Amino acid sequence: MPETYEERPDVHDVGGIESSELGSFVPEAHYRPIPIVWFAGAWFLQSIGMTIMYLVLRNTAAIFTILTCAIISYGVWHWANERGMKDASSGWVFTTMVALGLNFALLIVAALAN
Repeated sequence: MPETYEERPDVHDVGGIESSELGSFVPEAHYRPIPIVWFAGAWFLQSIGMTIMYLVLRNTAAIFTILTCAIISYGVWHWANERGMKDASSGWVFTTMVALGLNFALLIVAALAN
């Protein structure tokens, strides 16, 4: 009987939760990334980053705030794609683009109103 995780060849071939040698009440799980994680991570990172930049730059010209947040948005999109969004279904990619775009549009309205 294998002693360690690395000695169990079946663990590396199958995704999801498997039963432990101790029984099914002690499941062994390993991480399988899914698009909702990349979507949520990108959305929260963009929201937090743009909020901080908006508060820091609220007394400057609106165009400067908008351009800075555009760079943040591009960086977040690039980061999400590197994490795995580029391999996700087109629905997730579209939804992520729309959510980040709406977030950015809200910032533009706020910056121009200030």
